[in-house]
Formats: sequence, C-alpha cells, structure tokens
Amino acid sequence: MPISNYLPVEWDAPQNIKAFYTDNQCGDFSPKNLTGQTNWKIFAETFQLSYPRPWINQVHSNRTVSAPQHYEEDADAIITNQTQTPCCVLTADCVPILLCDKKGQWVAAIHAGWRGLVKQILHHCCQKFPNYTEAIAWIGPCICQNHYEVGEETKLAFDALPIDCGAFFQPSNTSAHKAAEEKKFLLNLKGVAQAQLNDLGIQAVFTNNRCTYGDSRLYSYRQNPETGRIANVIWKI
Repeated sequence: MPISNYLPVEWDAPQNIKAFYTDNQCGDFSPKNLTGQTNWKIFAETFQLSYPRPWINQVHSNRTVSAPQHYEEDADAIITNQTQTPCCVLTADCVPILLCDKKGQWVAAIHAGWRGLVKQILHHCCQKFPNYTEAIAWIGPCICQNHYEVGEETKLAFDALPIDCGAFFQPSNTSAHKAAEEKKFLLNLKGVAQAQLNDLGIQAVFTNNRCTYGDSRLYSYRQNPETGRIANVIWKI
C-alpha cells in the first residue's frame, strides 16, 4: 500500500518522530484475523519497521509496558526509547493518545476508553518517563459526545476522580422517555483526556476532531460490534 494511503498525525513533533493512523480505506488492523495481520506486515515493510506485529492485548486497564520486550501482553499503553520500534494502539470508538518528548527520545501509545480514563491510564503511563511535562500529545479520532451515551454509574466513577469532569457530561435527551432513575449522559471522552493531560502539566496537546461514529471511513464499535480496528502508530527513527 502506498505511504500516501496512511494518514499522518498532524502535530509539532520532532522530525525523527513518525506517527500515522489508518481508516477503513487502509483496511482492518485487528490482529485477530489474517487480513489484519497482513495489513500489519505491509505497514511494517512500507516504513521499514523492526517489528511487523507491535500490538498489545488491550484490556481497559491502566497498565503500561515497554516495546519490544512486552508486545502481546495485557496492557493499554506501550512505550519505548528504541528506534524503528513501533508503539501502537487499536481503536474503534475509544480514545487513542500518542505521546513523544520534545527531544524525540521516547514515544508512547495509549488506548483510553472511559474505564481507562477513570483508572488514570494517562497518569500511569506518563510517570514512566522523566520530564513528561515537556511531552507533546495527540488525541486521535474517537466517538464524539453527541453519539456517546453512558449511564449514571459512569458519571459517578468520574465524579470520584481528583479532576472535576462534570463539564464533560451532558444530560441525554435521547433517554427522556426512560424512567427517571435511568439517567443517561453524553460523555466527551476527548475533553476528559485533554483535561487529564493538562492536569499532568502537558500543555502541547493536538486533537483530531474526526468522530468514529459519524465518519463512515472510520471504524465504530457502537455502529457495528463486528467492525475492524483503526491503527494508531508511533515510532522514532
């Protein structure tokens, strides 16, 4: 597949940092099927990466592992300071976050659904690096607030966090017909992610505003539970 088919991450990263994401025009990148494995191999060959299958087993945790030693382990963030060693997370509504430092010495990829944000996956990952307040972050395509309805138990979980997340919840009009005790809210995942990054002291945050649910070229689990996966990949050269 030509390099032009992959979508570059738009941010102010150092020149030795490379980062791309995919859409359904690039195909499914799920490692659970042969098509996904083939697409990974093509991607690795295209960019001359050392490891053709850099995935982790995402489990909505706050665990961070290092690449390449811990590929295929249970985790939701992966980091490295080695060259040509990709860090990747797969998404289909959850928030992908890519990180690097301003000197281009380390990179990280984070998968953050609402559970990961409640478990403060960003905090746990950033603590692995010195001077993380100097990091540059990219928040990739995920489901937007208008399409992401959650229950009251999710809001209560965020209410218990040290950061006030109340501004990222709106009452859901789509649930007006339900019983009063079944309160539903629309959650702004990108807003929470940015607030948590800012709280860590990371101010250089770039956001991709594409919505996985509303954009037909992106995979969305809420649209179709059997859907493929977007690859969000970063590495240093």
